[in-house]
Amino acid sequence: MRAEVRPVAGAPAVEFRGVSKAFGDTAALRDASFSLAPGGVHALLGPNGSGKTTAIDILTGGRRADAGEVRAFGHRVRRSGPTAFLVSLMPQAVDFPEYLTCREVLTLCLAHYPQAAPVDEVLRRFDLVGIAARQTGGLSGGQARSLALACAVGANTRMVVLDEPSASLDVFGRERVARVVGEVRDRGGTVLLASHDMQEVERLADSILCLRRGEVLGQWDVDDFRAKAGYRTVTFATSLPAVRVRELCRAGGLDARPDERIPGRWHVDTDRSDAAARLLLDGTGHPCLTITQPGISEVFERIVASDERAGVTA
Repeated sequence: MRAEVRPVAGAPAVEFRGVSKAFGDTAALRDASFSLAPGGVHALLGPNGSGKTTAIDILTGGRRADAGEVRAFGHRVRRSGPTAFLVSLMPQAVDFPEYLTCREVLTLCLAHYPQAAPVDEVLRRFDLVGIAARQTGGLSGGQARSLALACAVGANTRMVVLDEPSASLDVFGRERVARVVGEVRDRGGTVLLASHDMQEVERLADSILCLRRGEVLGQWDVDDFRAKAGYRTVTFATSLPAVRVRELCRAGGLDARPDERIPGRWHVDTDRSDAAARLLLDGTGHPCLTITQPGISEVFERIVASDERAGVTA
């Protein structure tokens, strides 16, 4: 086991500089450049084929870039290089040697990391004690993913990379993912989270990085990302007839749509939410009015669907 490798002072947790990677004629990454600050939870979003898994593979030393450079905590990423002791991975595809037990897998995995937690402690922390002696070939999909999560987080590395961590997990497994991600953040660690589960991203992420067709679309903190929608939703309830509600909203330049589930409730999307609220308060009496920003899922869909490339912010 090698001595602990320390981050370079002041260096980003992750830095991609003009990284490109192709598989035959298919470009997985195209001149990708971005950096992630140490600490917090950074969500990596993109539709299928956007380059997320390729970026993760390059960051964790599983693949080499065709061009460009990748650094983690100031150290250049290369297979079996110093960053192997700074970054741990829970991959999307989990494939353990089927004749090894859960305890044996954990023991072999954690032995590579100087600051790893004791195996028995990790087994307890991830509720794996009851299956510690079971061969991994007999695990359910959810149990295998819990073991993979334990290997990644139990390593106690500076950064944990989680690729679709909640796939195949039940509600209790999802809660465990949220808990351990919070624990890594609280101890000052960095999490890179690739997920299609927008509720998970909404709950856990501090910043968002978007890829599309191998290109970096943009990088934002969560509040700035939500603001990219350019509108807020005003929701109100009223006993006024539908025709009167529509007349009132049209007079203010608003397009009201009825709630399909609750009679008498309406929604208005507008970039002038304060003015819309005043209009509705004056025109409908006591409308039980709320103003909300769109969720990350809605903003993500708009950004990915847009033909206009967003600039990357620092």
